[in-house]
Amino acid sequence: MLHVGDPPMLPALLDDDAPALMALLERARAAGVTTSLDLVVIDPASPVAGLDWPTLLPRIVERGDVLSPRVDDLTSARTPGAQPSLELAQQHAGALVGWGAAVAVVSAGPHGAALHTGDRDRVARMLLGSRGGACIEQWADRSLTTAAVVPNRIVSTNGAGDAASAGLLSALLRGLGPEVALHQTVHAAAAVIEGSRPRPLPDEPATDHHD
Repeated sequence: MLHVGDPPMLPALLDDDAPALMALLERARAAGVTTSLDLVVIDPASPVAGLDWPTLLPRIVERGDVLSPRVDDLTSARTPGAQPSLELAQQHAGALVGWGAAVAVVSAGPHGAALHTGDRDRVARMLLGSRGGACIEQWADRSLTTAAVVPNRIVSTNGAGDAASAGLLSALLRGLGPEVALHQTVHAAAAVIEGSRPRPLPDEPATDHHD
């Protein structure tokens, strides 16, 4: 599995409309590697702020298998000014899969998180890279949401998004289903906010999702 974290903070990969990033993802896919992308809020003062993100983002997403951004990341690239909500997270997750992702988990912070997945053929192509660790039938054509985990204390939000991505990827690599993966995503983020080390959840936690 190849994970590329926060491409907007890696301007060399995005020069001239991101051919370097796209080539990297295409080489990985050709080698049978599952590709994963996280995003970050686009700083208006950064070198990449002037890119045509509404056009560029779908082209990048279609070359990724797993996407795990926050609502704010996507809002900065697609709909500046939109307020975070679970409904908006669902809309973004559906858009990412519509652009070609196999699995999209979009976090809306305290509002929860949404998961959306592609059809059986798309999920099967993703799981070839992870050697079929997760069950194709479990992951195909799913749309789930979960509430956020409320931290017992707030130490720092730095790294919470990275931990959420790691929680999702860990669940995929362990062959777990989407319900567990979505819960592990929000639990990992909450652990970092509390100043704790994220730990894998049991394989079958109680869930509050809906299809």
